[in-house]
Amino acid sequence: GACQCLKKQCGAGCVDPDIDPQNCGDCGVKCPAGATCKTGVCACPSNKPDTCLGACVDKQIDPKNCGDCGVDCGGNACVAGLCSTCTPGGMLILLDESGSMGSSLGSSTSIDQMVDAVAAFVQEAASGGVSVGVSWYPRGSTPGACPQSVYTSPDVAIAPLPANAPAIMAALSGKLPSYGSIINGPLAAAIATVRAWETAVPGAPGAVVIINDGVGTSCSNDVPQAVSGAMAGLIGTPSVSTYIIGLGSPTPTDTQAWTDIATAGGGTATNTGSTGKPAILDALRAVRAKVACP
Repeated sequence: GACQCLKKQCGAGCVDPDIDPQNCGDCGVKCPAGATCKTGVCACPSNKPDTCLGACVDKQIDPKNCGDCGVDCGGNACVAGLCSTCTPGGMLILLDESGSMGSSLGSSTSIDQMVDAVAAFVQEAASGGVSVGVSWYPRGSTPGACPQSVYTSPDVAIAPLPANAPAIMAALSGKLPSYGSIINGPLAAAIATVRAWETAVPGAPGAVVIINDGVGTSCSNDVPQAVSGAMAGLIGTPSVSTYIIGLGSPTPTDTQAWTDIATAGGGTATNTGSTGKPAILDALRAVRAKVACP
């Protein structure tokens, strides 16, 4: 006897309309490019939830379908569903992995709260178009970890989101807090890195964002040099702003140092205390608002 199709006969083939993206739910029903067929219904992925011209897109960040299908930004970025009228800026986020970052904060540790916040930030639709890189510090014990030259190359170079998000996500994992707290060497290198990026992307504002739980005293004259360096970053060409996001239970010396460095760099110092991820994420969003399209 003849073989029977146990699912659904579509033309000369036997298909499963529950999972076949070319025959999803019925013969000839094609899912958009990038979508899957689940229980007979086409489903676009979460990072591209919309459909335009037979493809899954994200109207919040797609420069060819910005806010609606077919809205072309003409080479500019699409930010939150609107075509940007400026060149979106960029930031290099300095991530503290000193020993004290292993301290408890909320339901986890300081380093875990920081990593979770940065991961959420780079995956937000509103971050699309903004360029972001990350650099961990300190890189070893002092005094060897103090010089600027140790931090010349960031862990992930500054590049536009969302394309750079996977590289940043990968760089966020597997860190074990160790060594003493420092600040000047990493900051000086970060300012130079952001300035080089700004030079390559004329008109785009740039910023350094430092996330830590204190400045420490592991390097000689560290904070005064950081204050001078932040000021030089601000008044130099191109100008680089410095922001600090503090967490945990800092000493009065730490909070004063945060304020002095950020103020000298034309930015702000935000003490998120014991709140953890939500407050760190809000502080990152505030910096994004400054550089996305000022």
